[in-house]
Amino acid sequence: MEFLDNEVESTGSFPYTILNEREQRKSHLELQRKKFELLGKELEKCETANEFDKLKCLERESRLLLAALEQEKADENVSKLLENHQRQREELNRIIVGLEQDLEAKQALELEAVQLKGILKRHETHGRTC
Repeated sequence: MEFLDNEVESTGSFPYTILNEREQRKSHLELQRKKFELLGKELEKCETANEFDKLKCLERESRLLLAALEQEKADENVSKLLENHQRQREELNRIIVGLEQDLEAKQALELEAVQLKGILKRHETHGRTC
């Protein structure tokens, strides 16, 4: 009889054990589900943060490209200004050389005129004395 009593007791507690195990597993699964939901939310936050960082990087890259284009344009303008300045200097140097040549020619003519006046004056003076 004891054997039957033990059998009944063990059989009677078996459904409770199964139900208890089931509840424990159910609780464990619920905890796992909540944990995965939290991890999913954190993952979404990270993805959002990554998207934001990616957009910031793209914006920074765009600004750098724009700045590089502006710098290139400024460099081209400076180059053109330097070329223009060089051409103007060369033209002014040609004008200066031309003016110096004109001045030398004028001074040579003035010297010749003075010399001719001196010769003429001597001739006039020499002609009166003769």
